[in-house]
Amino acid sequence: MEKIFYARDVVYVNEVRTIKFPNHVQDARTDRKMTREELALAVGITRQSVRLIEIGEVCPSAAVALHMAKVLHTTVEALFAEDEEQKVRAKLVDEQAGSDRVFLSALGGSWVARPVRYGEVASISQPVHGMVHTDGTSNGVADVALFREPQQVKETVFISGCEIGLGLLSHFIQTKSMTSGAVWFNRSNQKALSDLITGTAHVAAIHHSAAPLAVNIPDQVRMVYFASEEMGWVVPKGNPKGFRDAEQLLSGYFRLVNREKGAGARELIDRELRTAGRGEIAIPGYAYEAHGHLAVAEAVAMGTADVGVAHASAAAAMGLDFLPLQAEVSLLLVPQSLIGAGPIQQMLDVLHSSRFLRELQAMGPYDTQHTGQIIEN
Repeated sequence: MEKIFYARDVVYVNEVRTIKFPNHVQDARTDRKMTREELALAVGITRQSVRLIEIGEVCPSAAVALHMAKVLHTTVEALFAEDEEQKVRAKLVDEQAGSDRVFLSALGGSWVARPVRYGEVASISQPVHGMVHTDGTSNGVADVALFREPQQVKETVFISGCEIGLGLLSHFIQTKSMTSGAVWFNRSNQKALSDLITGTAHVAAIHHSAAPLAVNIPDQVRMVYFASEEMGWVVPKGNPKGFRDAEQLLSGYFRLVNREKGAGARELIDRELRTAGRGEIAIPGYAYEAHGHLAVAEAVAMGTADVGVAHASAAAAMGLDFLPLQAEVSLLLVPQSLIGAGPIQQMLDVLHSSRFLRELQAMGPYDTQHTGQIIEN
């Protein structure tokens, strides 16, 4: 016969522990960046009681359940209801990405789902927000089964750009915020700007050397200074083949790793080739495209290419030598309507934090003197 007995703050049912009480307390607690000790102290119960509740061994009293929901900024129903698959209807970005695992956020009042891209290790290993039901996809809109509560993901900040420091920025936002997260999508200048214009990213990061900007900034967009660093040739440690400049590429002795069209690095390679009076048609590797600065550096580090153009931070991350070509500034473009909104304010707070600045500087030769400043258009 089932035995029921009471303790100070929990109701124990079936002491032989054959009945479990499914709940989402641990998920809600970790989303709030709380330890078991902190939750126990806030609710007024023991750490052991929190553990037993989380593993489904005990059912909390109504008073404890209500207090726990209040502390975790959710509802009793959300914490202790039976699992039911929640779905949202979302605009699906990049249907050809090849993955059903997606990140979610609300942009312009609608859900937007961006798939994990194969080949991007940081993206693949990051916990996602849901999974697309392929049988519910039509005309660029999909049914997405949620892995988390909608309120936990709706304020996720989508950041598009190829600057590798954006990964660190996203991590800091995720760590700092209790109500919003951030996801970095590794995209070229041109594609990042397109994401911003089409409403599939909150922030677009672009890097440039010219003043004024060589790209057209949409109206009602504010520019936030991220950092400055150098762009240049990336070669193996010790530069064993003695690479010096673009003129040597035509010899066929050096294998190039290029970037996709619309990338600032590719434009710089083409400029250097024009300056050297050379065309690209006979250059080994000109058609070999890597997506991102780290991918360029990785190709050189793995020996699949002898030289490429990337930011100095990418060369430093892979332990490669670097031959500078030009100084560049990286800017974050944010719609004016989002300046002051909670998630974007979290980002601005991170950009001004001394810990973030120290870690960004440690990633590579970044100049962070103006990081976080909003630039007047």
